[in-house]
Amino acid sequence: MKDFIGDGFPERLQQIIDSKEWNKGEFAKVGDVTGKSMSTYVGGTALPKAKTLANWGTFADISIDWLLLGRGEMYYSKRAKEELDPIIRRIHETRKVLEELGADPETIQQAILNITKSSGDELQENFAS
Repeated sequence: MKDFIGDGFPERLQQIIDSKEWNKGEFAKVGDVTGKSMSTYVGGTALPKAKTLANWGTFADISIDWLLLGRGEMYYSKRAKEELDPIIRRIHETRKVLEELGADPETIQQAILNITKSSGDELQENFAS
């Protein structure tokens, strides 16, 4: 059986890194992995853990389905033009603006974390009243 989850993964991972114009170290940081781990992913000798994939999906707008299996669009924003959830829409808009301004991945990640934290605080206030 030739088709399995790892088929084409290293090439798709490199494609994402190139499209974001990040280096492997920056992308590793977004995924919360070491440079050594990143090298094994790009080299095709290992697949990342779920936490790393979730980080990449969240902070870089990457479709994990596309990354692992090559199905669908590379980015979530291309899959769903109109996000109904205002928090997700705010995250996508913030990421886009910061990327256009040339912000580094760490700044983008921190901004997204701040959005999700403040949104959680708002939800708690709404339920408390």
